Formats: sequence, structure tokens, C-alpha cells
Amino acid sequence: MLSPAAYVGLAVAGWLSYQWYWFRQNLKKVSAIPTIGSDGFIGSYLSAWKYFVSGHKMIEEGYRKYPGGAFKVATFETPSRWLIIVVGPKLSDDIRKASDDYLASNEPTIDALQMDYTFGTDRPHTAAHHMQMFSRPMTRNIAARFPDVQDEVVNSFKELLPASEDWTSYTVMETILPIVTRTSNCFFVGLPLCRNREYCLTLEQFAVRLMMSAYAITLSPSFFRPIVAALTTNVHTTQKKLRSFLGPIIQDRLRMYEDSGEDNEEKPNDMITWLLDLASEDLRTTEDVVARLLISNFAAIHTTTISLSDVLFHLAAYQEYIEPLRSEIDSVISTYGWSKESMVRLHKLDSFMKEVGRMRGVNNVTSQRKALRDFTFSNGVVVPKGFTVGIASSAQHYDSTIYEEPELFNPNRFLPERLQEKHDGRNLATSTENDNDPSSQVKHQMVSLDTNYILFGVGRHACPGRFFAVNELKGMAAYILLNYDLKLPNDEKVPPPGQHFGSARSPNPSAKILFRKRRT
Repeated sequence: MLSPAAYVGLAVAGWLSYQWYWFRQNLKKVSAIPTIGSDGFIGSYLSAWKYFVSGHKMIEEGYRKYPGGAFKVATFETPSRWLIIVVGPKLSDDIRKASDDYLASNEPTIDALQMDYTFGTDRPHTAAHHMQMFSRPMTRNIAARFPDVQDEVVNSFKELLPASEDWTSYTVMETILPIVTRTSNCFFVGLPLCRNREYCLTLEQFAVRLMMSAYAITLSPSFFRPIVAALTTNVHTTQKKLRSFLGPIIQDRLRMYEDSGEDNEEKPNDMITWLLDLASEDLRTTEDVVARLLISNFAAIHTTTISLSDVLFHLAAYQEYIEPLRSEIDSVISTYGWSKESMVRLHKLDSFMKEVGRMRGVNNVTSQRKALRDFTFSNGVVVPKGFTVGIASSAQHYDSTIYEEPELFNPNRFLPERLQEKHDGRNLATSTENDNDPSSQVKHQMVSLDTNYILFGVGRHACPGRFFAVNELKGMAAYILLNYDLKLPNDEKVPPPGQHFGSARSPNPSAKILFRKRRT
């Protein structure tokens, strides 16, 4: 009779044999696509760890080696253990044009966050009305709600980053995060809840824990994942806590629907109303609305915190651009006030932010899609069913065939030509575009989609919250510029380097900036 150790050995040997067989079968399907790193059974796991630590360098290598083509990297981020990455605007356009029947946009998020385990059957992305909410009522109401959001920007900064007469050091991301949470939730759920520190802290802590849980689940054998999920995830406890805050509000809103119907003009203009307006009857529940508010906050808070932190690091490093930006903000705000229209007219600030996004960004690979059936690109590359594909965005943003001197920080790069100024000895063109028509400038702005600039992705599945995010970023950056002086420690002139984790990127969470009250 076999000993317990022998049984364990047989089980391990059986599991390894299955993993080897599964690996070989998957590899065969994508063998025609070149690999950055190893494609061996053991070597691919080592490459996956390398991708987690320095994936941006592997992406840059693939971008250089296979222009206009595709390559693959081993990764823990996808169920197939491979991520196929395409290079260049032409293949990006293929992704833009692909139908949902071939390339699904929500599946990579489900896989990366292990939502079958972390959220279980109550997954907030499964109903179409959630995405419709972003692209329709949320975007349409930015102008109407912008004054409320900007008031919260002012209150948040006064409370959490008070302007002192002396230089005061702040850890940027740590300081900005609660401000972004408050201002975003002013738009999402309004006062007074957006100022409730316990409510906001629950949202802030959720994202970090969710990502840690997702990685722990991903690295576990499939048979062990339910146990790992139970031990690590905080989704259900977070939802329970949020229901204590949001439940009474949602129930009042549902009673309003019962009493007055959907056309009641007294309904508050917030995300709760927008979700309920679009939801089918069976999804008009406290549990469903809370789940969707949670995932909306997850998508909004940390990406906006990353983006604003990067903008502040560049403002602190490149002091010479502060006064021109202040002059523009003063001129626009004095004429149009703090409004969405004024944000559209802040061309220099928009170009500054867009250039920061080009050089830094949130993801090294954007527009990830999962093939629901074999998909063939225009150059003949085939992505088999079940595999994930994305665009090498960070590497493309440093492509010298697309951007002149891409290593140079040029905050005027994305200005409409008529507004471009003489900078660093280069004569920039002028044109006769209409100064008084902000709509004529939209094609230049950060929110615009372009297969050369893919910070927000491409096509109809590009980030639907980008319109609110960019207006929120402008409002906060403009307020800071008008009310604070800022600089890097030791008067450094180079923004601190960021950190990379697989396909993701963020600023250094411990990096600091010195602030003081603006001296005029």
C-alpha cells in the first residue's frame, strides 16, 4: 500500500503533467506569433514574473522588433497565460473596428480581476445599462453638475491640503487620493455622503485589496481558487458596509419611482438615479446599485489619482510652464466662470495634461480584448479564440515616426496650431481656427480618440468615463495652479520615475511635492 507521501507525489505529478499538456496545447495555437521572453514550460513562468516586474521593457523590445506586427508575452494576467500585443496604428484600427462577436472588451477585466471569484455571480459588469450610464446620462450631466463638483474641489483642498505660508511637504498620491474620492463622489452620490470619511475610506481601501486578491487567485491552482478567494477578497464585506450608507438613499429613491414614476423631475441628478433610470425592473435593487457604484468608483478613483499626481509632478518639475497656464486659467475663468465650457477652453492646460498622459499614462497595454472566436488582423496575424490581445500603447507613445522628439516633454505638443508658441528654439505654425468656437478644438483635446494617442483606448469601447475624468482633472489642476506654488524636493527638475506592474503603471507612491500658498 502506498504511503501518504506517495499519494501526494502522484497527485503533484498528475497535476504537473496536466499543466504541461495544457501549456503545450495553448502554445501550439499561437506558435506563429513571436515571443518576447521564453516560451518553454518552465521558462514561460519565469518570463511571466519578469513581465510582472518590468513588463514595459519587454513591450518596448517587442515594439522595436516587430513594427506593424504582433508579439506575445507570458503573463499571469490572462487565463491562457499569454498576452498578444499588436504594434502600430493600423492594427489598433483593426481592434477599433472589430465587432463584439469577435473581440470582447469586458472579458479581460473579468479575467484580470478574477471576478468569477471576487464578485461571484453578482458581477456588476454583466448588464448593458451600466456602460450606457457612463456614455449617456453621466456624460450629458457633466455641465449641469460641474459647479457642484468644483465646489467640492475647493472644500476638499482647503481641508486636506491647506495652503500654508511656508513650504510644506506632502506625499502626493496619499494626499490626492481622498480629494479625488470626495470630488468624484460629489458627482456620483452628492452631499453629504461624499464628505463622510468612513464611506470614502471604504472605497479607497477596496481597490488595493481587490488587486491583491485577484493576483493571489490568479497564481493559485484552479482547484484551490475558491479557498483563496474566500480568504483574500473584501468585495462582499465592502458591499455590506456600503449598503449601510447607500441603502436608505436607494430605498427612498425607489419609493419615489413607485409614487411618481420615472418622469419625476424632482429626482436627484446623480449616479443612483442614472442607474435606476436605465435598469430593468429586476435590477432596481439596493444590492445591484451598490455593486455598480463600487465598480464605478474602482474604475474612477485610482486612475484619476494617478493622472493628477503625474500632472503635479510635471508642474513641479517644469516651473517655466506655470505662469502661462495661470494666465490662461485667469483669462478663461474671469470670462466663463468655473464651468464645463471654461474647461473646454483651457487649451494649454489640456495640452499639458495630454502630454503628461502620453509620457506616463496608466497602462502599458490598452484596449485589451478577448477573442470569442478566431480573429484575423489585416496583416494576417490570427488571435485564436480564448486569447487576449491589446495595443502596445506606452511604446507607441514614444515612437519617433509618430511623435517628433518623443523623449522631450513638450506641453505645447497637442495645442491647436494657432495657439502653439515658440518654444525651445522651434518655430511652430499658426492657423486661423475659430477662437470663439470650442467645438472646433475638440479634435485636439485629451478626450478625443486617435489611433496614435491611445491613453483611453480606441473605438466605441474606449474609456466611457474619460469626459468626466478629464474635466475633473482640469478643475483640480486649475485650482491648484491658482492657489498654490509647488516644487519638487531639493528643487529637482525631473519628475520622479514611476512604477510598473505587468501591464499597469503608477507614480511612485512615496514621492513628495512641496506646496505653499501662492505668492503673487
